[in-house]
Amino acid sequence: MPIGWNFPNNNHGTINGIGDAGIETFKGALYKSLAREICQNSLDARLDEGKPVVVEFQLTDELRTRIPDYTQLWEAIRKCNRFWTGQGNQRAMDFFSRADECTRLPLVSILRISDHNTTGLTGSRDSINTPWQNLVKASGVSGKDGSAGGSFGIGKSAPFACSEVRTIFYSTLDKYGLKAFQGVARLASSPVVESSDLYTTGVGYYGDIKKNTALEECRSLTQGYTRKDSGTDLFVLAFIKKKNWENEIIKAVLDDFLVAVFNEDLVVYVNKTCISKDTLQGLLERIKEECPDIYNNYLVMTKPTYQENLDFENMGKISLRVLMGKNLRRKVMICRKNGMRIYDQKKISTIIDFAGICILEDEKVNEYFRKMENPQHTRWEPDRHTDKDAALKFKALKDLIRNYILDKGARATVDETDAEGVGEYLADFGESFSNNEEKSEQVSDQNMDIELFDSPTKSMQKGFERMPGDGTSFEEGLGDIEDYTGGEDGEKDYHDDDPNKTHEGNSFGKNDGPGQGSGGLSGSGEIRETGSRNGDSDQMMKTTYNVRMMSIRMMELNSAKNEYLLIFTPEKVSGKAFLQLQLSGEQPGKIPLRVVKAKNKETGENLLCNGDRILFDTIVPQKKYKIEFSIDYAEKCSMEVNLYGYTR
Repeated sequence: MPIGWNFPNNNHGTINGIGDAGIETFKGALYKSLAREICQNSLDARLDEGKPVVVEFQLTDELRTRIPDYTQLWEAIRKCNRFWTGQGNQRAMDFFSRADECTRLPLVSILRISDHNTTGLTGSRDSINTPWQNLVKASGVSGKDGSAGGSFGIGKSAPFACSEVRTIFYSTLDKYGLKAFQGVARLASSPVVESSDLYTTGVGYYGDIKKNTALEECRSLTQGYTRKDSGTDLFVLAFIKKKNWENEIIKAVLDDFLVAVFNEDLVVYVNKTCISKDTLQGLLERIKEECPDIYNNYLVMTKPTYQENLDFENMGKISLRVLMGKNLRRKVMICRKNGMRIYDQKKISTIIDFAGICILEDEKVNEYFRKMENPQHTRWEPDRHTDKDAALKFKALKDLIRNYILDKGARATVDETDAEGVGEYLADFGESFSNNEEKSEQVSDQNMDIELFDSPTKSMQKGFERMPGDGTSFEEGLGDIEDYTGGEDGEKDYHDDDPNKTHEGNSFGKNDGPGQGSGGLSGSGEIRETGSRNGDSDQMMKTTYNVRMMSIRMMELNSAKNEYLLIFTPEKVSGKAFLQLQLSGEQPGKIPLRVVKAKNKETGENLLCNGDRILFDTIVPQKKYKIEFSIDYAEKCSMEVNLYGYTR
């Protein structure tokens, strides 16, 4: 049996370049993708359900002579380098130049990835549709279903993305005692012989050359390691060793498999670091500042405020764990049954501090949602599903989670609420009563000098503003507009309260709980170069400026359709303008509210909407406007509305 590397020819068919789609899929997040795909495959192949799956990532430098038939592999890489250099393909030249350098070093970095308490890759003697064939030789094939992690058959590309020479050796001892060993190099097409018009497919196999089949043995490419139990070893040649690669893999495991580790379904070793239930707390303490979401999820696992199993549309059980508490990240991690994170559900509430974990527990509900996953298993995309109602079911699950959080959040008592800015106006009792000294009220008979002064009167806007661009410089225009700059925060205004008299920073709240919006944060009369494009024209908005509004009121017209009525009177401005709507609350920064539609109630004119803006061709001063609009946001919230004029 001839043994060695074989790069089959393409029979005058497809020429494959360096842009392998499967590999490129994972290039953006090398170590996270590697950890995710490996741990997922190992959990899918769990042997004894009573014991955890153990995965090892061990990096060593080995003599290149440990690589089977390395001279033939190195020559294949150099031949590709010569061919693609001749084609002037810069990307291929860059890749093969680096690969060529690796072949000239006496030592090669090899990352060994081994799993234990798994079935190993069965079916190594068969020719098609077995775990061995699907991983080593098939493309776009996966035999997994139900709650299994993989489904597209492209995750096998993740280890190749971590190799400078795109070469992996596989070795397995399966649960039936069968052994297999094979190498795969995914390079690029090159002439079978120099100056020939027959090219290779670009993929090479080490093993039995006659049929490109595996050798019936287990081999190790790293010193001091021999497989003795069932499982699989991957040897990643010329591993791309970036700074902090170990920490990146550790963080990836904690991020994507926290539930599996916590439930003692998975133990991972990254060189000398062990990730297990026993070591979780110590590891998370180290990274909690850097990765607060992971730490939040750990708190949910260890001390949930609420925990419940719910039936989802007769498809099976889902479990929800929710922790209520100050400064939590307001996300719910969605996990598969095997403890693998898919994504975080956000935009649940801006006023309730919580963290949560939702696990699809039953087989049927796992299988249903797995069919709408993207290839990286990090999103659900209903268009991928064959069920025409997939989008509705996805929305139903999100609503179930959201409503559960809102219901529990309304009952929860937050012990302490930090009202930003209030501290400036409250006495500092900690300082006043230092050293436990008792204070008593006293009347002094001493005369004191008291200085009286007038509070500065805030200037009002006078006449029309002189705009930058009307014959004045930008700085001159700035000076004029500063005349009507209040510079103070506005007051919170509710739709059923009296109108806001401050005219700056107009906030409206419809929430019932704490944190009903701070309001007025943007009433600064700010002038800025926006550089953004107006939705009603291709011309650039050169300058925007805040415009005061008087007699402002906001009313909710239809809560089911998120429809509102805004009444306001611009004080002194004419010309083009827009209203901008944002969430206003205790969250940092402003969150734009997308306006779906708007119309002038008085004239019936439909107004142009662009993102969080409602645009006007002309705003007439001292005229009352009644604007009906709807937004793409269903939750109760505090809303901030500002009016801006602009020039182009």
